[in-house]
Amino acid sequence: MLSCTLSEEDIFDFPLSSVDLPNELIPLVPNKLSDIEFELNNFQICDSLLIEYNSTKSYALTVLSINSGDTLVNLCRKGRGPDETFFIAPYYDIVNGTARIVDCMNSRYSEIDLYESIRNGFTTVRRHSSFGNPGLNLYYSTRLIGADSLLCYDGKTVLQTNSVSAPPTFSMFDLKDGHCVAEYGLIRMNSFERLQKESDDKRNYFLFRDCTIPMNHTHCICFNTFPVVAFLDYRTGMIHGIKINGLPGFDIKNEFCQFRQVLFDGSNLLLLYIGVPSTQLAPGGDYGSVHSKILQMNLDGSIQHCYELDGLYTQFQISNGIVYLRKAIDSSHLYTLDINKIS
Repeated sequence: MLSCTLSEEDIFDFPLSSVDLPNELIPLVPNKLSDIEFELNNFQICDSLLIEYNSTKSYALTVLSINSGDTLVNLCRKGRGPDETFFIAPYYDIVNGTARIVDCMNSRYSEIDLYESIRNGFTTVRRHSSFGNPGLNLYYSTRLIGADSLLCYDGKTVLQTNSVSAPPTFSMFDLKDGHCVAEYGLIRMNSFERLQKESDDKRNYFLFRDCTIPMNHTHCICFNTFPVVAFLDYRTGMIHGIKINGLPGFDIKNEFCQFRQVLFDGSNLLLLYIGVPSTQLAPGGDYGSVHSKILQMNLDGSIQHCYELDGLYTQFQISNGIVYLRKAIDSSHLYTLDINKIS
């Protein structure tokens, strides 16, 4: 174990300011959408479509109707053929009816038209680009920046052990020629080496959820195991972070303090957070009493409201003014909130 606790200021290689949580916790109770069951594994919502990710089936993505539960089309057949996908990153992007995915092992970026795929009954690709970084790992997050740049997160993960071999970085690729044009580091090397040396389980402490704020030319990054929200200006490469006082700080022994999602609703950031200090967990790791929170953050980093949900929710998505959530104890059904209630 660490002889002296590392702080967030020790770990991150960018300046940190701080913000306090609001004193008032506002209760919110999501409503069960229907009795239709779904496999909500890293799901995405687009209008009335639900897109399920599954790494074990013959197709990576399945598109279903939220209203009926019917399967409308399967996407990304797995294989090594010219029109097949070997393994896509689990944290894919869907914008305006287009699925933006990366085939991790083939270093290929693709854009799939969801509605044309439904009409055609097969995967309809509108764009393919290959880029020069072979062997992408499982934790790549990919975001299209403008029309021709792709921001990718390289977690430096060793697949066989799920350990991290080097400090993770963001890389910007030019999709016109596939070249890497910029890299952005996040973690101090000395702190990374210390974590690797002194951590018992070699967990990847630097996993995160993210979203892009186009109007500010900014990428927002919320780390799973740190009460830190980082903002990367992808025009200048400048990064600054905000540490949220009132959330448990980094604890190498506690993996149940984490941001599970961050979304931009067009005006504010919504952050889904779960966690309690390790000292408050029930014996045996019983998380039944844990209630997720949704933090509403302005683009300047201040927190307007902190909402407490009625239980443990592990993922959410926004579409057409509705927030769709996955509940831990009922993980096959969708729950909903009106966005106006948290805006």
